[in-house]
Amino acid sequence: MTMAFLDGPSGLVRAAPAVRGDRVTIDETLWGYVVRAEARHAGAAWLARRLAFLVASAAVVLIGYMWLLPGAGSPLGKVGATGLLTGFAGLALWLAGRGFAPETHVDLRLKEVREVLRDIDGRTRLVGRTAFADIGGVHIDRFGQPAGQGRLVLRWRNTGRKMTVAAGSETVLAALRDRIGRDLLQGNV
Repeated sequence: MTMAFLDGPSGLVRAAPAVRGDRVTIDETLWGYVVRAEARHAGAAWLARRLAFLVASAAVVLIGYMWLLPGAGSPLGKVGATGLLTGFAGLALWLAGRGFAPETHVDLRLKEVREVLRDIDGRTRLVGRTAFADIGGVHIDRFGQPAGQGRLVLRWRNTGRKMTVAAGSETVLAALRDRIGRDLLQGNV
């Protein structure tokens, strides 16, 4: 059983199967845990995927009409336009299938942190992986955030390069920061 850190007026902490707060969800796995930053822009991502699919469909329909309508241009022009529209439709379908929801996988067995994008169908795509030894720190970045809000970031070695893990309430992020910090320290021993 894990602990759920719920952001409330009393800072309530209670036992639950998963950690859920503002826009942060932690799912326990056999190898560690997955931190999901619930997308603020989930609706916009859904709309972008549907729009890309619609554009690809319209390109395919346009290709069909171009070949079926008599006098729609020379055959050589039709072949060129078909090639361009097919490429455009393929690009739109490729964009529609890309992952939009970011996740951070903290793998305690392999001692690494993975950046992953999950698409609407649940498929994941690995963006990057960093060994625990290469992480120089974990902290809450409050710059440009509303009062009481922040972004939990991992710093790569002792550089300015950072990876955002989640955004939300500082109380929720503080509990997550402490957990990741402990795991990083135990993994580097």
